Amino acid sequence: MSKPIVSLALMQLFEQGKFLLSDPVHLYLGKTWKKKNMSIYKSGNFKDGYKTTKCKSTVTIKHLLTHTSGLSYGFDPHGIVNKVDEILYKEGYLPHNDELSVVEWAKKLPKAPLSFTPGTAYQYGFNSDVVGALVEIISGQPLDIYLQEKIFAPLGMVDTAFWVDPTKYHRFVSQWMASNGVASMADVGVSGNKKQNTATKNNTGSKLKELDFMWSDNQETRNKTAKYVDPKHMKPVFNSGGGGLCGTMQDYCRFCEMLLHGGRSPVTGNRIISSHTIAFMTSNHLTKNGKETDFGGMSIPGYTEATATDGVGFGLGFSVVGNRALSKQIESVGTYSWGGAASTSFIIDPKENMFVIHMTALRFRDDRKLPLKMKLLQHVYGSIDDDVNGVYMSKL
Repeated sequence: MSKPIVSLALMQLFEQGKFLLSDPVHLYLGKTWKKKNMSIYKSGNFKDGYKTTKCKSTVTIKHLLTHTSGLSYGFDPHGIVNKVDEILYKEGYLPHNDELSVVEWAKKLPKAPLSFTPGTAYQYGFNSDVVGALVEIISGQPLDIYLQEKIFAPLGMVDTAFWVDPTKYHRFVSQWMASNGVASMADVGVSGNKKQNTATKNNTGSKLKELDFMWSDNQETRNKTAKYVDPKHMKPVFNSGGGGLCGTMQDYCRFCEMLLHGGRSPVTGNRIISSHTIAFMTSNHLTKNGKETDFGGMSIPGYTEATATDGVGFGLGFSVVGNRALSKQIESVGTYSWGGAASTSFIIDPKENMFVIHMTALRFRDDRKLPLKMKLLQHVYGSIDDDVNGVYMSKL
């Protein structure tokens, strides 16, 4: 659940007047991000050739923070639904831990076509990775150093980093996935679309297998191995703001406590961001034709870590509940949250003065088959008890 942390890091710099949300990204990442040098996917596929149109709208920093830039995520490498993902995969635009830095990669990324004109739709994509690159450029520090000095150390997050120190590796929990699946996010299917690939269908009811975290220094071995590879015991070249951090339940509690307490840690006493900035970040920023909308009104088909479409919007790094009748979920209006690839999630409900963190190690879960977060919240909210004085007490 790296994205909210990296989004908050960028907004710390926003508080310092380092940039405006309306700033074009090309001011910081160079001419490849100018609209005249960017294109929008129109039709076709990688094998037979594809057509693009000129990009007529400039990508801004706010587009990145709200996933409305047009960037995709490469989760559909065979182009079953998302042809842009196939282009990203086969033309070599996906990041690798041992090659380019996040800034070098971010400058290269716009050479691939966008899925849509910036600002016209919501699609989960490489936005938070580019946000991480902006943190590096604007702060003048590598992302890992910035996060350590400005967020992790002040909050007492002692185990969170982009890699796992060898002295802590024995504490690193294995991840699990369906035994006949492959280690690709494409195999979770495509939310909001009936099309699924064979691997997803076959994973239903299959046994779980433990993922292999052994790492080889040999590139050819890594390319050929069918085992899941994750070099978390080696310091990466590419610090992925979109999903690279490892940590503990305790550490993420420190992050959520700070958010719930308006930007100040109740444990260390350190303030790392203003309560007004948090309120701004956790307001819905999705708009269409000048009116506020939600995922249902803004999203195009594709994977996302949100657990609902209607009635749920998106702020600057967090999904936000706006209408419980439409979302069909029990959270209070204004509750904000996000999730992670290992079926983790956190939920912060300011009205109930409560946060919930759910940690598991199930990789590439299909939320339509196993709605963990929604089931969890039914239990959590069902345990709240009001006594005669109006004080909330838990049955648990």
